[in-house]
Formats: sequence, structure tokens, C-alpha cells
Amino acid sequence: MNANFENETVKINKNIKIKRSSGDTVSLIAYSNFGEKEEFVFTDFNADVVLLLYRRVELNMIIKNLSKKYFLTKTDTRRYMKMTINTLEQWNLISRI
Repeated sequence: MNANFENETVKINKNIKIKRSSGDTVSLIAYSNFGEKEEFVFTDFNADVVLLLYRRVELNMIIKNLSKKYFLTKTDTRRYMKMTINTLEQWNLISRI
């Protein structure tokens, strides 16, 4: 695990639109190079991570807040959050600065 993970800056790409639904889901809408619409839907923990990244909250604060909300250890929260961020990065929805 990257020791500097909590000090990284992660931001959602500019061409991504975020839509929050009433059912506690978050959708990220992207358009491919061919103009095709792609929608990624997140719920629960992952939706919270996406919203907090959108709000540009520091990663260590996200870990602290989500560990309290979901009654997880900080280590587990960091692990789940890192998996979410790695997946978003693989899908080209976010970038690390």
C-alpha cells in the first residue's frame, strides 16, 4: 500500500458530470470519444467516496468520516477507499495529481 495515499490529490475529470439521485445513489456520466454516453452508478460507501472526492475533501478526512459512519477501522476504510479510487482511475473518471 502506498504510504503517501492519504496525501495524494485526487480530482474528478472535467468532462464527467455527477448526478445525485434521491435513493442515495450517485451517477457519474461520461461521454466516450465516439460520443456514446456511459453512466456509472454507485451506492452506499462508494457513493459517499465519489461525493466527497467531488467536494474536494482531503483523503485523510474522508477516511476519518467514513470510518465513523460505517463503523469500520481506519485501515479497512483506507483499503476500501483505495479500491474505489483505483477503479475510478482505471475507468478514466478521476486523475491523481
